[in-house]
Amino acid sequence: MSSHKTVESKVSDAAVIREVLPRHPVKRLARLLSVPIGTAHEWTYRHLSSARRAELATALLSEMDRQDVGRTAIRRRLAAWAAEK
Repeated sequence: MSSHKTVESKVSDAAVIREVLPRHPVKRLARLLSVPIGTAHEWTYRHLSSARRAELATALLSEMDRQDVGRTAIRRRLAAWAAEK
């Protein structure tokens, strides 16, 4: 369990953002939070203020929920295709 905590603490803010928004993370982050591209770039690659971290976390969790809904629909479709044999 302690090794899991160590790995988790080493994950950077940029890695978290890129994991949730893998394609064009700066552009998508800017759109998601309605901030200028420069601000999103600063948050992604330089410094994310702790004051904005909760807002970002909420937005990214919401985005992950949206992605999960899409993945669930795709998973159902693939299961139906597999059952057609």
